[in-house]
Amino acid sequence: MALYPYILTFIFSLGIALIMWRLNKKDKKDEALETERKAREEAQEEKRKTRDVLILQGLNANYHVTKELVPCVRGTKKPNGELLKAEEWMTKTNNQIDDFLRREGVR
Repeated sequence: MALYPYILTFIFSLGIALIMWRLNKKDKKDEALETERKAREEAQEEKRKTRDVLILQGLNANYHVTKELVPCVRGTKKPNGELLKAEEWMTKTNNQIDDFLRREGVR
């Protein structure tokens, strides 16, 4: 009869150990999922920053083309190499934006 308390204590201790093992295993899984989520968020943030930089470059290129084009349209200035360079820059920047959007649109 004195053996029953020892058996019950052993079974109870074994049950607690099993529960603790399961919880530890779940915590490790949750940590792995959290690390993966953070990596995805960082990648998205990097893409967003790249997109924003490209958009700002496009706006800047558009501004420079407009700045050179308006006097030419008014007739106060003759077209020169600056307008051509600004137009080439704008085309190059627009192509970079389009390439980025196509590349990210596929994923």
